[in-house]
Amino acid sequence: MDTEAIAKLQGFEGIEYWEPVNADRLYLVREGSGDEKIRTKWMLFGLVGMLTGIVATCMKQSVERMLMWRFEWVDTLLAEHDDSLSTTSNYTELREHRFTSVEGLSLSHLYAWMTWAGSSIVFAVIGCVIIVYIEPRAAGSGLPQVMGYLNGVQLPKVFTVRVLVAKFLSCMFAVGSGLPVGPEGPMIHIGSMLGAMFTSSKIKWWSTSVVGTQFRSSKARRELITCGAAAGVSAAFGAPLGGLLFVMEEIASYWDISFTWMIFFSTTVAFFTVATLNSIFHGWVVPSDRTFGVLTTESQIIFQPELALASIQMNLKIIVPAVLIGVIGGVLAIIFTKFNLAVAAWRQKAVVPKKWLRIFEPACIAFVFSTLTFVMPLFAECSIIPHTSNPSGSVHHGNSTTDGSGGGHGGPEFVAFTCQGHGLDNEYAPLATLTFNSGEAVVRHLFSRGTRGQFTPGVLCCYLFVYFVFACYTAGSAFATGIVIPMLVIGALTGRLFGEFFYELTPSWLGDQTWFDPGIFALFGSASFFAGVSRLTVSLSVILVELSNELLFLPPMMISILVAKWIADYKTHSLYHSLIHQLHMPYLDSEIARAPHMELHVARDIMTCPVVVLEEEVAVGSIIKVLRSTTYNAFPVVSKEDKTLRGILQRPQLERLLMDITEESSGNHLTPYQRISSTRNLFMSSSGALAPSRALNSKKIIDLTQEMSTSPFTVHELFQLTLTFIQFQAMGIRHLLVVNDSFQVSGIITRKDLCCIDERLHARGILEEQTLSSQHTRRRGTHLQERELSLYDGSANSPVASKVGSPIQQGYRVFGSGGHDGDVVATKTRNPPNVGTSFSSPAGTFQMQSEDSDSLVGALPCPNETSMYRPLLPSAVQEFPNTDSVSL
Repeated sequence: MDTEAIAKLQGFEGIEYWEPVNADRLYLVREGSGDEKIRTKWMLFGLVGMLTGIVATCMKQSVERMLMWRFEWVDTLLAEHDDSLSTTSNYTELREHRFTSVEGLSLSHLYAWMTWAGSSIVFAVIGCVIIVYIEPRAAGSGLPQVMGYLNGVQLPKVFTVRVLVAKFLSCMFAVGSGLPVGPEGPMIHIGSMLGAMFTSSKIKWWSTSVVGTQFRSSKARRELITCGAAAGVSAAFGAPLGGLLFVMEEIASYWDISFTWMIFFSTTVAFFTVATLNSIFHGWVVPSDRTFGVLTTESQIIFQPELALASIQMNLKIIVPAVLIGVIGGVLAIIFTKFNLAVAAWRQKAVVPKKWLRIFEPACIAFVFSTLTFVMPLFAECSIIPHTSNPSGSVHHGNSTTDGSGGGHGGPEFVAFTCQGHGLDNEYAPLATLTFNSGEAVVRHLFSRGTRGQFTPGVLCCYLFVYFVFACYTAGSAFATGIVIPMLVIGALTGRLFGEFFYELTPSWLGDQTWFDPGIFALFGSASFFAGVSRLTVSLSVILVELSNELLFLPPMMISILVAKWIADYKTHSLYHSLIHQLHMPYLDSEIARAPHMELHVARDIMTCPVVVLEEEVAVGSIIKVLRSTTYNAFPVVSKEDKTLRGILQRPQLERLLMDITEESSGNHLTPYQRISSTRNLFMSSSGALAPSRALNSKKIIDLTQEMSTSPFTVHELFQLTLTFIQFQAMGIRHLLVVNDSFQVSGIITRKDLCCIDERLHARGILEEQTLSSQHTRRRGTHLQERELSLYDGSANSPVASKVGSPIQQGYRVFGSGGHDGDVVATKTRNPPNVGTSFSSPAGTFQMQSEDSDSLVGALPCPNETSMYRPLLPSAVQEFPNTDSVSL
């Protein structure tokens, strides 16, 4: 991690999910009604699910209406041209007149292209303007932001009503423009914002109510945001169980099993809300054949495949193509991820700084993509609808279903585009059927069964190349869109193409070939590519089963998912996690704990010290000095006599305490409930420095024992670093105190320390680069027993001890506090140091001091910095033995 990345990472703050356990908190617990709060929570979770379902329905119906407008406009213009050809009775002449040359074009086609491309550009520009000039925080899918927040990263103004409205409108126009984007990712963010809305103090009618004040803590906010994310998945995919598993597997870093049923209740409510409303409308139009409350298969299952054959039985031989599709999906996922990240990095430097470029770029994308999707079918061959296709499918010029379910009319609709003429009513354009359809309808076409040959390999290759490139490049532009539908389309195209080739190349001696269905392989392709990009496994399997109603082929689909994940893990990280790293969030990825060198270190190797502490009774002036002179957000409280840890106070608590003292001096007293409620408000917001205009008696002594949290999270300084990380991540901790044998504070660990473990170990001269050919190490006397070893003294280019075979000369390693950030630094000297001696190191200059030095309110000195594999000596000096080599 470079210096710029570390600087950006330092700009983020963590979230304290756990409420302080103090006297006011215990008062509320004793006086409050637990059963009433649980009933209220159930009500809120159901309300979040219902609102998310309503918003998802509005999004879906609005996008359908916009796409239907565009299809109808083009259909009308192309129908005029077909009417002019209706007098041609010679079939061969009509075929030759089709667009085998430029002369076959007419003004109708020019007008149709201008309408198709112009509408796409207009909708795309509107979606961009909303993001660039109104609310930039609404850009993208929002999924990395939701993951970061639930991981413990404070992200101000990401879950506001303003962002919600901007994201909804931008996503609606972007998807309606026909670009290779989808609304599923933004729906997860929208659901999270709807959940966070019930914890906001800015909605006065809600925040002043009894219910509103009960759910204003960080813990309640996290639970409702998690609930909203799950409801967003359920509403977008029609997958209530998949929504629950999705947040468990990918989004939520901390999971409380006690509210699992509540989230499942919320996802179920969201699913039924969407299904009920979609049973009425189709593009905000109420078809005559629809009845309110009648939930058909088409209205509930988005990608229900059309079965032209009676049934397709699964053969165990299908495992072989499932593995091959998994390999192909994993490789394509690697290319997609690397290409996407490269474009995102380039866009951040070249496009984002200039607002006009952020709008001009999507306009160009819309122009080129819409032009290609219009021109390519002009020069493609037409096909006769195969007799194996569902007879209920119909043919249109440019108009097709936009809901991915056949529009509730019984079957998929083919797009004739320019293929139909006199006597050619059963002819359709395969490429136009892909380009003039929504992403959901395209996936449904590709999933259809018993339709081998419906799309030729040439058509699939052509559309796959164009769609893949534009899906990669469009993701990350100034839209509020996601990539879920593009991933499904790319995977389905790949799997269908594989199925067409596999059928032709498979020898006949394998026997019955009815299980070689390209529609089944398209399902495997979507699953494998989605898994390779997102690294989802369990939740993805369940979501695809709920999407396609395909349970029979679940085992081979799971094999494709696992193979694709293994292949993609070899070269890249998950795309969502990679985007989080590009944003330089201090995200605690579980992969950090699996690093081999983590088990070789202890908590004190990365802790920040010295720590500014407060005594149990302290003057108001001391508190003001601490708040104004530091930017720390937590202050351990220690006893006056032996400096042992008694509790911890957060900065907002101290600020609220000073505010309460001022109010008490004026005669206005707050009840315990009002007091902790106000503290929660300040704690959840980004608090600034204390206003200097407050008149306070600086000599007044305050007893902090009533305010401090008596249950701080602590670990011993010799606690293994791997277990320290697991405890920090699993418990959702913001500040982890490190104590010594006497229960005195030695240091403090935050998420920033854990995200920069390697940098801290390297800068402090602690054993960092280790290449172990054996998993076991052991000690012999005071020597480190290990196959390869490198020691550094605080500088990347200053080795103190080289690898095995090089002599280690007699010397002393001295540790102290220095450098710009007050980090512990180290240097080497040949002479025994004494107290008061100054030393220079690559990180700064420091001086040997006695251990009883402290500041006004206490600054505990750092303990001897040493690796767990080096002997801990009584003083702050470590002696290197005079040996010729480090041997086994």
